Amino acid sequence: MAVILEYNPDLSVEEAIGIAQAILKAYQEAGLRFHIHTDTHAQEENGIGCGHVKTIVSTLQEEGYSSQAEILADVYNYLLTQARKVGSPVKTSVLKGDHQEKAVIELKDPSLTLPRNVQVITEEGDRRSIQAFVNNPEAAKQVLIFQAAVAYRHLDQSGKLPPELTPDAFFNLVWTKYNNQATQTTQALAKGRPTISLYDSTITRKEKD
Repeated sequence: MAVILEYNPDLSVEEAIGIAQAILKAYQEAGLRFHIHTDTHAQEENGIGCGHVKTIVSTLQEEGYSSQAEILADVYNYLLTQARKVGSPVKTSVLKGDHQEKAVIELKDPSLTLPRNVQVITEEGDRRSIQAFVNNPEAAKQVLIFQAAVAYRHLDQSGKLPPELTPDAFFNLVWTKYNNQATQTTQALAKGRPTISLYDSTITRKEKD
């Protein structure tokens, strides 16, 4: 959405939701699920259930970008509304408690997933359960390729993009925004937290019989 707003600073809430509708329709036609999450600690104010979205909205408002903040909040809440409908491709999960991440784990295999709370083994052989921020760039890239292609078609047909902006260039802008956001999130989570260098980061995957 950040890339779209750069080219369309006057984008309305209705137009932004139209883009979200086009993406959800593509997910439904492809038999895919659109995953979002809510946080119990962020559900008290403004109806915004995601801590990260809530922070971005607050920052935009503080910096004078009230219309962009409104668009982000309304699109997120639109997705939550769709999740409650029968047959919707939107699937939500609820993350309980405050952010207590003690480590950042970056997965290199797009097929791998990890829960928020992970079991780690110290160098002394002790097993502990910690909360971690899990980032899987390759899996995110596959998702963004799909979403960016749908958004580009929708915007191109609506005359909302300059003719010189190609689909590949549009995706590269989206991918850059994602990486910047992931880096900022990781740095924010690392502030005031000890370095977890004593934990073994090897992931063991059990084979099914």
